[in-house]
Amino acid sequence: ERAKLERLRCEFEELQEDCVWDFKTRMLRLLDWRGEKNKDCVPPEHSRGGFACVLLDPEYGVAYRLEPMRNQQDAAAWLAFHVVLDMFGLRAARSVVADRPSAVLMPDRAMMSNLPHESWNDTAIVKCYQEPTLQAFSRHVVKHRNKLLRRPAGHRGGLVISVEESDRPLARILSPRLWFWHRVDMPVMPETENATITPNDRTRRVRGRELADLLCGVEGAGAQGVKGAGGEPRETRSVRLLCTVFDLGTNDLASISRESWKSGAPAGVPVRVVTDALKALRSMHACGIAHGDVKMANIMHVGDGYWLGDLPALMRATTKMLTNDPLCSTTLTTGKRMMCNDMWGLGLITVSLLAGSSPFKRICEKFKKIIEPVKSGPLWVIFAATFLHTLSHIVPYDVNLMEAADSVRKLVKSPVVRKMIMPLSREHRDAARLEGEAAARLVLRHPDAPKLWGQLAYFLDVSNVARNALAVPLPGEGDWAQAANREQPGADPTA
Repeated sequence: ERAKLERLRCEFEELQEDCVWDFKTRMLRLLDWRGEKNKDCVPPEHSRGGFACVLLDPEYGVAYRLEPMRNQQDAAAWLAFHVVLDMFGLRAARSVVADRPSAVLMPDRAMMSNLPHESWNDTAIVKCYQEPTLQAFSRHVVKHRNKLLRRPAGHRGGLVISVEESDRPLARILSPRLWFWHRVDMPVMPETENATITPNDRTRRVRGRELADLLCGVEGAGAQGVKGAGGEPRETRSVRLLCTVFDLGTNDLASISRESWKSGAPAGVPVRVVTDALKALRSMHACGIAHGDVKMANIMHVGDGYWLGDLPALMRATTKMLTNDPLCSTTLTTGKRMMCNDMWGLGLITVSLLAGSSPFKRICEKFKKIIEPVKSGPLWVIFAATFLHTLSHIVPYDVNLMEAADSVRKLVKSPVVRKMIMPLSREHRDAARLEGEAAARLVLRHPDAPKLWGQLAYFLDVSNVARNALAVPLPGEGDWAQAANREQPGADPTA
């Protein structure tokens, strides 16, 4: 038996090496678009993120994500994060949904009181669930990271196999299929334009736009190569890239909305997006992990569903109010780690899908003119309060909307929020109220809106800092669906 297992292991290692080599050869062929064999000199389709460049390969149906890494430990931790999430996320979510622990389901509205929370770990959901769960998850990540680091030096890549193939569509999370290393010579460039090169520029982390310009740019660093404008040699440094292969999505939600859904998504799409995004976030929240950057650009259309991508290493967070809860991320110490940030981001996605991308973009641009995005929390709190208040008065018999609207109204009168809102002028407060009311009336016109009242009220209820994907039913699931199907007083049951 031992000999048989060893033989199978050797065969798997050979198959793995061949698979990695085939994908790396394909990626190098895509990057060699400036070579003599390619007469058209057309760069490959690609997208760029904060610290990564993604090459799109529609012919093979995959995407290559290239991210600069400081060392092997960071790369191994990034891979181990995805492996452990795939292993435990779906099972943990099913357990929590079945057990329904009070620490996860109980709302926390202490921010409305005179003694509000000051730090994220003051909240019951963090102390009783998120923190201990995250610590257990982190131990598994360290274990698998060390396992990857112990591999022989000759292995330059490998497959990422952690779950059954049938479980991937259930989790709705974009995870890497395989990985390998690649090195590029990167010209040393200043971090800001028209600036001089500093010692930090020789060691700092390369940004996604810089990497995309080098690999796929027709102009700039990519076109010049290692030669300067006058032909003189340019200073370069060797940058090691972690290359991971993902399933290729048709497009991301932001691009689709910009091109086709300016006045609202087609009927059925908002319900499907909310359902699939909640499934993905349940797997993460069950492990104590907040995504931290839930936005339309990070939701990909894959096959017949919508998958959540661009997952962070443990607790990487952004600073924009579109992906961070406007209350907890600004008033609580390390509040950006909390899971309610993801609920706020999903709530704004839902508003954009129902009302249309153009009206929502106009709201964002108007708020940017009033105050910089990092400090726009008070405007978004007023927006949420007015939005829910308007819906609760127009939509009849919806308990969830009425409760959320009443809670956020009381929150606006609390000492914490009054202190936040005080620096705003009356003109700017009125502008936020008008935008909230206008957005609510636009949302009412969409045919999917009645199916999402409960979820939308939960997502935007900023008074509850314990919001998470495990506590909210999927559209058409659980008690909310039963409540929506009950006959209303005076309603015609045959209508």
